[in-house]
Amino acid sequence: MADAKNKKSEEHYTTTQTNDPVNHPAHYTTGKIEVIDYIEDQKLPYHLGNAVKYISRAGKKDKDKTVEDLRKAVWYIERYIGMISRGTTADGTGSADGANSVDRAKGSVADQKTAANKKSSIRPTLSEAFINTEIFIDFESEPIYGEDQAYICCPERFPTVRFQLMPTVGLIEIVDRLRHKLGFKPMYPIVGVDNGGCDDCYDCDDDCCYDFFISLNGFTDSHLDTCIAAVVADSDSVDNEDMYTIDLTEDEQRLLYKRFDEQCRRSLNKTCEELLKEAEEMME
Repeated sequence: MADAKNKKSEEHYTTTQTNDPVNHPAHYTTGKIEVIDYIEDQKLPYHLGNAVKYISRAGKKDKDKTVEDLRKAVWYIERYIGMISRGTTADGTGSADGANSVDRAKGSVADQKTAANKKSSIRPTLSEAFINTEIFIDFESEPIYGEDQAYICCPERFPTVRFQLMPTVGLIEIVDRLRHKLGFKPMYPIVGVDNGGCDDCYDCDDDCCYDFFISLNGFTDSHLDTCIAAVVADSDSVDNEDMYTIDLTEDEQRLLYKRFDEQCRRSLNKTCEELLKEAEEMME
């Protein structure tokens, strides 16, 4: 009976989690446990979590980059060993904070990259005018119906509907400015940045792009994520595939929900509430 139950669980895992490039990339879901679940379960610090990530995907995401992925894993491990030797881990005792730490550090480009992932959030003020002119759902990418859970010990499941957003100049500029402060090349030249007389701010990463995402949910009062997620793509920098977040206030969530509701009515002939209802029915 136990074997049958495990087999059924594995079949469910395979069919529901291997074809989602955003939530469950195939190169991280080839075993019985997803890589991110293992990293979070073990409470691995950022460097070791990234090492596990690159080891796990080596030869799976891109066979031509197997060695490159393994070298990246070695780089993170050696970097972490160096931090332990210097006593400069996040808590000062030789053990860094977990992968979801919210501390911010300063230092070299590599250290700044670590800091960006400890707290990769941006706190601009998104005015109603900005929301109405710079934030659009990309309806060429269909909304992704799914589910999530709150609380670890006694999970409460709730439906989600994830949207991909169009990479407008306004959104790109927000992420560009944060990454530029951390030492990474922006997508576009950054005007008005005092760079000590040097022109590095005009040394752009022409191939880089950002994928923006946000989800409706059936859990929070606003029915909206508390941030917009931006994932770095097609960049040669060490933060490629890393995620930055644009935090949202309650007022901004309210304005965005109204904005998304209008767009969904026009393009899908459905309200956000109807989309969440469909997600809830699929979840059940």
